[in-house]
Amino acid sequence: MTKGLIFLKWTKSEMAKWPQGRKDFEEEVIFAPETFEKNGRLRNLENVVIRGTASYNYSDESLLVEYEVSGRMILPCSITLEDVERDFSVTDVETFSYRKVADDADVTEVKGDTIDLMPSVYTTIMGEVPWIVHKEGLEEYPKGNGWEVMTEEQLHQGDKGIDPRLAKLLQYKPEES
Repeated sequence: MTKGLIFLKWTKSEMAKWPQGRKDFEEEVIFAPETFEKNGRLRNLENVVIRGTASYNYSDESLLVEYEVSGRMILPCSITLEDVERDFSVTDVETFSYRKVADDADVTEVKGDTIDLMPSVYTTIMGEVPWIVHKEGLEEYPKGNGWEVMTEEQLHQGDKGIDPRLAKLLQYKPEES
């Protein structure tokens, strides 16, 4: 297993040398820190391994790539913003074509000579990022000057009827105004 992104790029001339037009691969990739600078949902990816099979079809100049991506996501806790680690594993299939494809086709048209799998891999990983993440064992919730994060239980403990400051609104009738 090698590390780096260059190994998930293939040219037509490389694919022509594959036995039976097929290549099995397993690569550990390291994402640059800049990848996550503007991403509020994902802080880092660690131990990412991509394994799969690429099959080149000479007659229609297309490449079918079936792969599995696994690793660890570093995500912000939705409550405290502390780092939370989550393991993930996801499979995907991507088709690339050197020929013109219809707009509604689920095929990536290749511009130039090189097929790069990494944009597809990144999109697949982003599809697995949860919207809400809670740090396990969280006992103390953040609070500040005039605010605090409450659990659902704490919220409903305070339900003792109408807030007296809003009680007057119950008497309001729109037709009288």
